Amino acid sequence: MTADLPDDLMAFLRAGRKLDYDADNSIVGRITLTRGADLTLTTITTFPGCQSIIDDPYSDIEGLYQADVYDLVAECRDYDPKGLLCWILALKRFGCIDPEHGDVITFPDVTWTDIAANPLPYLDSQWSDDYHVAVRVLPWIHFPFKLNKTDVVIAPYGSRCPVHDSAVTARRTSRPQLFDVFRRRNMDDWLQRHQATFPYSGVPVTDDELLCCSDCRVAEDAWIQGIDDSISPADATPNAHGWVQCPGCGTRFSIVDSAIFAGGIHMTCGQKINVVR
Repeated sequence: MTADLPDDLMAFLRAGRKLDYDADNSIVGRITLTRGADLTLTTITTFPGCQSIIDDPYSDIEGLYQADVYDLVAECRDYDPKGLLCWILALKRFGCIDPEHGDVITFPDVTWTDIAANPLPYLDSQWSDDYHVAVRVLPWIHFPFKLNKTDVVIAPYGSRCPVHDSAVTARRTSRPQLFDVFRRRNMDDWLQRHQATFPYSGVPVTDDELLCCSDCRVAEDAWIQGIDDSISPADATPNAHGWVQCPGCGTRFSIVDSAIFAGGIHMTCGQKINVVR
């Protein structure tokens, strides 16, 4: 399996060499590299909704991203060595993965020879704003997302949709406003349809662009509209303080809280409500 790794890295490790840097002026401190003979492919898991770039498309789903890596740090004086400096297989790049906070940082076009010549910027990259060295990437673009309670795995998108045989491209589009609400309300159904009907319905690549198959987008929008059409309005009478109990989910909320109640819809469960005074 180590054939996946760069030749200059393997030569460095097999020679038993160490990284030469000022550990006392490093955030990460002194590290010990993994011996070449001990390198194995391992999986680092991270929670959704933790990275700090844009909204995570799977933050409402109970599961974990799974990144296959070769961990290059065996021991670290001050931190857990897992993901601290690694070869990320899906990206074929050096980088680091923070299992606790979900950040995935990579070093584009950087060789091991580059790292060995000046280790500090790379070792300290999780705590640095030096974007000339480190680039944060979106986990859902590169890594499978496995649900906790089932065997369902949402794979990263390929170049063509497996259902519609359409090209998958980044386009300036967005989901309907109530998508998150209706997906929470019908999560099991969305997962089934996502696997079979609209697997490439869209993941964000920027704040206003989705990577998607156009046919999947149409199919998922039709699913959302069908749910919207199926929800009948129900009456609810507010108390003296302007609070009502949702006829749909039973939760009590203030009707003046626009984050919870907007356009006559309880934004937690999607129930349409006629406020009767």
